[in-house]
Amino acid sequence: INDDTNTLISGGWDNSVYLWDIRLKKSVDSIYGVCLMGDSLDYKAGQILIGNQKNKEQIQLYDYKSRKLIQIIDWEKSFKMDGVNVYTAQFCKKDSNYIVAGASGGFNQMKIFSKNANYDPIFCANYLPKGCYTSDFGNLTNNLAFGGGEGYIYNCAISNI
Repeated sequence: INDDTNTLISGGWDNSVYLWDIRLKKSVDSIYGVCLMGDSLDYKAGQILIGNQKNKEQIQLYDYKSRKLIQIIDWEKSFKMDGVNVYTAQFCKKDSNYIVAGASGGFNQMKIFSKNANYDPIFCANYLPKGCYTSDFGNLTNNLAFGGGEGYIYNCAISNI
């Protein structure tokens, strides 16, 4: 974590995200109730981003200091889509108002969510051949790469963000 160089965050299939103090060599706190698969954990500007491997509440934002839930971002607000599993979730490195996330199931999608739009998606790549398992924004630009089970990597130059 940039704000606290002595802390690491990890998560996995055991329904917990752990905060580790490397000086103590142990976990010092946890967030329970989320199941992570793939690259779906990130931190930026005092917030922890979690891509949840469940059919609801797929993307969650937590306050780092209090460990309290700030916001739940459902994959589909207009209807429930069974079998959507989030495998990747990342903050935009240039601007923390944007999140990219990718999933398998449903329509095999990659979405960009905007804080300025109450975390509604502002872009969606639908019907990918297989699930979207990895994504990341460029360090100094709003360029984005994502990829999935079919072995392709998609590179996008995103304007207006």
